[in-house]
Amino acid sequence: MMLRPRTFVLAAPALLIAVLLGTYLVGLPRAVQRAHRTPCRLLGLDQPKMNLQPGSLVFTDLEGKPYPISRLKGRLVLLNFWLTTCQPCLEELPSLLELASRYGNKGMMLVMVATDKKLKAIRAFLDKVPRLKNLPAAAVILRDPRGKIAKQLGTTKYPETYLVQPDGRWGGRVVGGRNWTGRGITACLTSRLP
Repeated sequence: MMLRPRTFVLAAPALLIAVLLGTYLVGLPRAVQRAHRTPCRLLGLDQPKMNLQPGSLVFTDLEGKPYPISRLKGRLVLLNFWLTTCQPCLEELPSLLELASRYGNKGMMLVMVATDKKLKAIRAFLDKVPRLKNLPAAAVILRDPRGKIAKQLGTTKYPETYLVQPDGRWGGRVVGGRNWTGRGITACLTSRLP
């Protein structure tokens, strides 16, 4: 049996519509799943198992004085581990500082923990970056020489940011750099403010 040319002309668009409709229906479950993602999932917030409790962490400030994280209880703390030589760390820095400026008076605190071995390297870096000399009131730069505490927490890649809930418990971890002022990210963080 031979197909008539007219039948072929009518069958081709119908076949194309069927293929397109099938492709759409196959992708629909993924689209629905993406639509149901929470802002915190968009942030890439995971819940690793950590042996250390936030209240037990004690860093040092740039003057060498102890700075216990427990003094920040009641605030949402972004504990950001970074290196002065880490390009992704430096790229996310402006958005972290903007976030601290916007939400510091609402209960957020940015704790930037430099993990460089030498204080001299940190100070030299800070001298080159004027924005870091005039930090927002809700931001502080601390030290974790050689990344000792970062390693105990399981930090594997810089930058790495840990959220400490206002009640002093862990709120999750974000691995890698982010634009911290993106709409979905700020929605996640502001929903956790005290």
